[in-house]
Amino acid sequence: MHGIQEIKGGFILGVFVLIASLVGSNQLIQASSDSASPHLFEAWEQALEEAQYVDINTADIAAWERLPGIGPTRAKKIVNWRQQNGPWNKIEDLKEVPGIGTITFKRILPYLKLNTKTEQADG
Repeated sequence: MHGIQEIKGGFILGVFVLIASLVGSNQLIQASSDSASPHLFEAWEQALEEAQYVDINTADIAAWERLPGIGPTRAKKIVNWRQQNGPWNKIEDLKEVPGIGTITFKRILPYLKLNTKTEQADG
């Protein structure tokens, strides 16, 4: 049975490393292969949070491109609009960006969050 636990632990670590590469979380890569490690679960929760939501006031182009219906052109428009006009006060204000209409907005809304107290990291 010990061998099966090692396979599961290795598989789980592999999944965490994959998620880390997608969301850029170094904490996941540093996690122990011990599946009971509390750091592993903390890193997992953080990675899920990062993968699920895009903060509209700090997201870079790559983060926007991960959303459904947002390709490189729309992502650049969003980031450029924010750089020129400043941070948003409401998520709904994202519709001010040319190319973000009602349909696109509804499609990406479940993935958006707004933190008005963070510094911008435009890219």
